[in-house]
Amino acid sequence: MAGPQTINIMQLNVMQLTQLKQQIDEEVEFFSSSLQQLKLAQGKFQGSQENLKQFTSDPSCNATQHELLIPLSTSGVEAAREYFQRKVQYLTKQIEKVQELAQEKVKIREVVMEALESKVSAHLASQQKQTPAPVSS
Repeated sequence: MAGPQTINIMQLNVMQLTQLKQQIDEEVEFFSSSLQQLKLAQGKFQGSQENLKQFTSDPSCNATQHELLIPLSTSGVEAAREYFQRKVQYLTKQIEKVQELAQEKVKIREVVMEALESKVSAHLASQQKQTPAPVSS
């Protein structure tokens, strides 16, 4: 599999720069959506982890507050807590990775936008030079 390609954006024309910017915009949107989904999942695992705190090793406490269909052992609750903690840690790492990628794409988009603005300004300036100034009477 080939690695990322290096492109000299100053060699691209306005149309190509516009297409590149649109592609980068789509990627930034995808990363933003992915971040939202990861944070939502992280919140759900954290909530599940918090919900486990209501269960104690004292079965009489659980029986008066909740109707349990399956008795939970302390080791089962602890295993569930560890599971949720691992998931939260994993999602936190993934969120950090996606945030870094999104930030890189935003930087690249800014460079492309600057190049696009430069090309458009140069094109407009060349058109103004070619257009003769009106003759004043």
